Amino acid sequence: MNVQPSTWQRRARWILLGVCLTAAVVQVRAAAQALDLPPEVRLNPGLEFAAAALWGGGFAVGAYRLAASAAGALRLGAWLCVLFVDYTAARLWLFAGADYDRGRLPLIVAAAVCLTVSLWITIQRPALRRRRERTHQMEEDS
Repeated sequence: MNVQPSTWQRRARWILLGVCLTAAVVQVRAAAQALDLPPEVRLNPGLEFAAAALWGGGFAVGAYRLAASAAGALRLGAWLCVLFVDYTAARLWLFAGADYDRGRLPLIVAAAVCLTVSLWITIQRPALRRRRERTHQMEEDS
């Protein structure tokens, strides 16, 4: 049985594909920059490179799966975005040194929490709908 994806799924796939490709390129560039950090920076260049390379690879895999329309690609792309925003907020929280960074920290953490919760609800919506329909069906059968 060949099931065509709905309009919102196609639109979400293209949006996530663009986000994943952009994030992969940005992270590969960040990995290259991590190799050229000045010594006064308090971050470990090896750790910076490893984190950027892992995120770049993850986003590249997500983009590939989205482009290939693989099963679960929308969920993978959405979770990559959520986890990256959370990682970025946690990293800023741990390493914020400037007053400007500390001043914008509450807004970034609040945005990360809102994005995480909203995407989690969006991702779980089909499973919740199936569970509700199954429960409703079981009530009708009894």
